[in-house]
Amino acid sequence: MKLEDFFKVVTRDGFIIEELELCKFMRYLDKTRIKFDRKFMVIVGKTGAGKTSILDAITFALYKRTSRTDLSGVKIEDVCKPGGYVKLRFLSHGDEYEVERGIKLSSQPYLILKKNGKRIEGNIKELDAEIENIIGLDYVGFRNSTFIRQEEMKELGSAKGSERLEIFQKLFRLDVFEKAKELADEKLRKVKEDIKARENLLEREISRLSKEKEEIPRRKEEIENLSKRIIAILKNLEEKQKEIEDKQKEVETLSKKHEEFIKIRTKFEHLAKLIDKTKYELIKAQNKRKEAQNLIELKKELENEIKDIDEIRSEKEKLEKIKLKKESLIKEKSIHEKNLSELMQKYRNRKKSILTKIELENRRIKNLKTTLSKEEAFFLLRNEGALNERITRIDKEITWLKDNIKLINELIREKEESKRELNEISRKIELINEDCFVLSEIRKRLEELKNELSIIENEEKSERLKIIEKIKDYEQKINSLGFDSEKERRLYELSKKLHEKENKRREFEAILKKLGEIGNVDEEIRNKAKELSKLKEERNELEEEYQKLKEFEERYNKAKKELDELKGEERRIESELIKLKGEKRVREEELERKKAEIEKLADEIKELKKELEKLREDAEIYSLLKDKIFHKRGVVMHALNQILPNLARETSENLMDLTDGRFTSVKLAPYESNNRYGIKIKVVGVDGIPHDVQEFSGGEKTQINAALRFAIAKELASIKGSYGRMKTLFIDEGDLGSLDTEGSRELFVRKLFDMGKFFEKIILITHLSEVAEKFEGKLRVYMTEEGKSRVEVLR
Repeated sequence: MKLEDFFKVVTRDGFIIEELELCKFMRYLDKTRIKFDRKFMVIVGKTGAGKTSILDAITFALYKRTSRTDLSGVKIEDVCKPGGYVKLRFLSHGDEYEVERGIKLSSQPYLILKKNGKRIEGNIKELDAEIENIIGLDYVGFRNSTFIRQEEMKELGSAKGSERLEIFQKLFRLDVFEKAKELADEKLRKVKEDIKARENLLEREISRLSKEKEEIPRRKEEIENLSKRIIAILKNLEEKQKEIEDKQKEVETLSKKHEEFIKIRTKFEHLAKLIDKTKYELIKAQNKRKEAQNLIELKKELENEIKDIDEIRSEKEKLEKIKLKKESLIKEKSIHEKNLSELMQKYRNRKKSILTKIELENRRIKNLKTTLSKEEAFFLLRNEGALNERITRIDKEITWLKDNIKLINELIREKEESKRELNEISRKIELINEDCFVLSEIRKRLEELKNELSIIENEEKSERLKIIEKIKDYEQKINSLGFDSEKERRLYELSKKLHEKENKRREFEAILKKLGEIGNVDEEIRNKAKELSKLKEERNELEEEYQKLKEFEERYNKAKKELDELKGEERRIESELIKLKGEKRVREEELERKKAEIEKLADEIKELKKELEKLREDAEIYSLLKDKIFHKRGVVMHALNQILPNLARETSENLMDLTDGRFTSVKLAPYESNNRYGIKIKVVGVDGIPHDVQEFSGGEKTQINAALRFAIAKELASIKGSYGRMKTLFIDEGDLGSLDTEGSRELFVRKLFDMGKFFEKIILITHLSEVAEKFEGKLRVYMTEEGKSRVEVLR
């Protein structure tokens, strides 16, 4: 079978890149499309031109991550500008997929996923999960299995085996066990803290339980003391109720005399109120008589002061009518003045609007690319045609009249003059473009605007003159009224004087009304004096009987007071009894609650002991995971022991191909020294003795590193499950510059082609032209003077 036929039957079940399109991504500011349509391709270009950015574009499209954004402080927005995107087309498991990821002009991220041309619906988070499911790898797994970077190959030959171990852990994702160890350590620390906290809590709860049990006897003693006090108070209450019963009988005996006293006292108090009322009414009547006499004197004075009030009112009303007329005319005048102002403002606004439009049209003329109107352009074109016809005609006439020298010279002069005119017209014709039509429209629009401005100015002048005439007419009418400042002052004085006289007239009318209300009070004074004398006689007769009953009232009040005091004492004793009974009930309830709390606390202590036992079991498990299972001597070393034998065989085969059989055997083995772990690389030299990789020359070391990294790439791409089967391999630089002979470089490239048995696409990124010439597909990445990255297809 030929090699080409073998490549055709390679299973196409993993990631196979087909095409990449990017825009505004890193330095690829313009839309750039890269087709990976050859099995073996090389990408060349100077350092910093943007070769490695192609790898970042691939991981950005698939995972929204790049080697730049993995660095601290670099954001996605720093590598992909608003309006930028990366579109990646690839094959996987027989289907064609297209991923487009970018940032909209609104700075919002977006993601589009298509399968066989049909869009898959979902939000960004859902589509990210779907992409990872299609690829079968997360970001780190994809990067490790698909990209071989120059720094990784150098680090594999590191002088320290521990550093080499870290590279293996990173490439084969074994660093997850280191993270698991850290997580177990953190869990163990947390569990120990919880154990300490639970032990302290348990100690406190046991101490609390002991103290709570000690409280029970004291609380029972308190309840017993309360019962004894309640019995004593009940006895005291019975004695007090006997005293109340005796005092109640004494009060009932004196209550009849008390009722008689109440009746006499009520009648006596009633007479006292009548006497006070009559005295008040008598004094009031006497005061009314004095008031009436004073009012009569004041009435005479006011009557004399208001006799001219009607004359003053008449004069004031006449002046007010004239003033109202003037104010009305002034108001009408102000309305017309306001109309004039609004009219002028309206026309100012209209003229301003038209002038603004004229200014805008003039600016448009300045921005045009021609000074010719449509009519001038047509005129020039017609003249150009006519001159061309004239020159053509002259050429024919010169041919016809070639024997007539004189006519020929005249025709030549006419032809030269026509050419000069044609050149002048042609120079002007260069100014003819689509703006000629625009210029004609603008000039027509300017003429219309100027006419409209003239019409507005004439309208404004006519309407303004009409309003001014009306204003002058109102001014004449106002002046003809003759209501000057002197009459204004007279009106003010009359208003003030009339106001004072009207107040006095109202005062005069109030006096007349008051005198009418007072009437003749002399008869009332005589009647009230007789009534007062009669009431005083009745009171004197009742005074003797009142004094006799007063002694019995004092005895009744004393007995009543003592009865109330006894009842108050009874209530106090009953209140104290209720309080003590309530206190006893509360103490009894507290005792029951305390017993329940002690029982609950005992249960909680049991639960705490169970929790503590469970935490101690967890601590033992986490300690085992930390120190035994996830430790480097545990799962990591076990995994490496499974991987390294196959890896050593594949590396030996690769090294034999890369050195043309000079080196044939590589041994890979983990080791432990002083609690430090690492991986040793031993290569059997030409002397047949295994040597450490550090003992070889720079070129030989590069060949060993390349053999090992190619073996790792094949192993990673072959792992199923979390990795999937990757069918595309990118080699970034590959450290080819350290290969010291052309033959070693030739073997390196031949090995790459040989790996085509396993990979569907192999793309090498290099700056070495002699290596690049051996690849069937070649792209060149270069930087423009503006700092933009561009891609050129060379073959």
